[in-house]
Amino acid sequence: MNYDVASEWYRTGDEYVRLLARPFATVSAKTLWRCSQPHWEAALTEWTVLQMWMSTVAIILGQVLLVVGDEQSVVSAVVSMVAYIVISYVYAHLGWFGAVKKHGCCWLGCICLQGPDVLLVWAGLCMLLGIARCADALRMLGGRSCSFCIVNALLQALYAASVIYMGVCCGRMWQKDSQR
Repeated sequence: MNYDVASEWYRTGDEYVRLLARPFATVSAKTLWRCSQPHWEAALTEWTVLQMWMSTVAIILGQVLLVVGDEQSVVSAVVSMVAYIVISYVYAHLGWFGAVKKHGCCWLGCICLQGPDVLLVWAGLCMLLGIARCADALRMLGGRSCSFCIVNALLQALYAASVIYMGVCCGRMWQKDSQR
């Protein structure tokens, strides 16, 4: 197990939580949607923060709607919310740490892949997750026109957009590194 990288990631927790507390501190919301960025690392940082917040909102609203629609118990909804929020935090923090702090690192517990080409791996993973979330949003609609289905599908689509933009940022960071 690579404890050095795990320890380093853990030590960046306070810094990442501070970033979460101040969305759009380094890149404005308007600028973030542009296809060209002066600093892709700053854009990725903001996208990971936005992804975390969008994920949290989608999780909470989705679970509340499931409880209100009598599709799930309150206890099950709370457990799901906590689990999904923790997973979202870990994913966002790992992505930020691996791409921005380490300039290409994918820590998988017992191994650590490092180098600029790992940014391309992160780009691909983000794109795949974003596409999967888009497919999930379409699946949620599934011919139904209920309010819950539409709201949940919209939340999933917004989340997917944030993850796809994270992939674009990683890809552009890789492209910049490969041109050096």
